[in-house]
Amino acid sequence: MGMNTAEKRQFQRVQFFRLTRDREFVPVWVFNKQPQDDAVTGLIVDLSDSGVQVMTVWEDRPQSSAWMVHLLDNHGDRMQMPAVRLDYVWSAQHESLYARTGFRFHTAQEGAAGLLQALIANQPQQVLRCQLTPVFQCHH
Repeated sequence: MGMNTAEKRQFQRVQFFRLTRDREFVPVWVFNKQPQDDAVTGLIVDLSDSGVQVMTVWEDRPQSSAWMVHLLDNHGDRMQMPAVRLDYVWSAQHESLYARTGFRFHTAQEGAAGLLQALIANQPQQVLRCQLTPVFQCHH
């Protein structure tokens, strides 16, 4: 990864997504007040009891195996709730610009689904803004 990518990421405080809802395009902006070099800004677009699907820009799609997800509010601040640990399952291109990535909740996170479901139900577009951060696993 060249310097340019890292530099570009530093200033990537806003990410634009174009969602399709009932055949209409819906613009969703994700603001991130605490961007990190290796973090990915995304949208939780679907969730089940076992995991979530996150939409990201294709170039930024998650590719490593372990992640933490922090929810972001509409202003780009982290929500007051613990980060949720996710395990990468699959990734697919979505409407050319984007990727949809499927994650499973890490085993210790079973309560996360209910919490996220309650939050997503209150959102106008039924999406949750988020930041994904890779977890570097140390093998002792």
